[in-house]
Amino acid sequence: MDELKKKLSKNLEESQAMIEKLIRNLNDKSEINNDIDSLNEVVHNLKSELVKLKDLNSIEEE
Repeated sequence: MDELKKKLSKNLEESQAMIEKLIRNLNDKSEINNDIDSLNEVVHNLKSELVKLKDLNSIEEE
């Protein structure tokens, strides 16, 4: 019975460690996704500014 308890305890510890690792990985992935979203927003804003500059340039040429 003690042997079974030891095995179960060891399995529980290993499972908890795996769950903690998965949670850390998910958190890291979430941070990366947030960074990508921020970069996409910056790129979108830059594109918008370029379009405005093009429009201003074309108006000045007329």
